[in-house]
Amino acid sequence: EIAFTQELAKERPQLHYYYMGFYIHSCQKMRYKRCFHPSNLLCDRSFTWVPLEKCLEMMERYGERIEAFAPDAPVAEKCPIESVRCLYKMNILSYRLLLTLPDFKETETFMEEYARIVGPVAREMLLYRN
Repeated sequence: EIAFTQELAKERPQLHYYYMGFYIHSCQKMRYKRCFHPSNLLCDRSFTWVPLEKCLEMMERYGERIEAFAPDAPVAEKCPIESVRCLYKMNILSYRLLLTLPDFKETETFMEEYARIVGPVAREMLLYRN
């Protein structure tokens, strides 16, 4: 997969990034990810990208007690669930409207967690619900 992405990047220079998913420092199988450069981890407090080298230093020093990889960056604004749009039965609806539909069986709890985890970019995406 990574080799394929590198080949694509040769033909399409605008392909700058490859998302490799989560990085769990204590997992030996994931350590291969640090061999690819440049590598960045997303600070889940500020939603900014931080160079992996800086994150590794913090992980070695503080273990799993890190609150933020970018502690000096401003905290990202919360994404209100009202601003999340969903694709439901081939219609684009606000999540608030979706909750009012009689055949929709989901609670606000799911969307609150989704908006918290995805962050500000959630308002730019369309979430598929069924």
